[in-house]
Amino acid sequence: MQGPIERRHGPVVAILVSGAVFGFAHFTHHPASVLAMMPYYLAVTAIYGGLAYATNSILPSLVLHAGGDIFELNRLWATGQPEWQLTSKAPQLIWETGPDAAFWGYLAAFILAGSAAVWAYATLARSVRRERISGGPLNGALPAS
Repeated sequence: MQGPIERRHGPVVAILVSGAVFGFAHFTHHPASVLAMMPYYLAVTAIYGGLAYATNSILPSLVLHAGGDIFELNRLWATGQPEWQLTSKAPQLIWETGPDAAFWGYLAAFILAGSAAVWAYATLARSVRRERISGGPLNGALPAS
């Protein structure tokens, strides 16, 4: 969806339009708060759209989205609640309870996965830029490493 809009109106408009559609497509996940979640979906789409724009491929965004889904499904499995679901009782804040083992585990996973993703996407973006400069055909595919 982003590509045709991008060619006609530029990457910013394409990412915003894709983000709005992405947010409304997730309406069934939390129908009572879809408008409250829209800034989150626009921010996530800015990341996904920026990756697609930088790499000329949707594959890095697909991998990132799948990783996020796996992370959230593990959280749902571990706690029984999705990240957006409100509880009847307010949870205690980390500065009231202190970090527990789950916090440190999630932090370590975030740092490792985040570092690996930044390295991988930076490498991919450099490779795509080299292909563009050299005039090599990309045809929307990932370049060989």
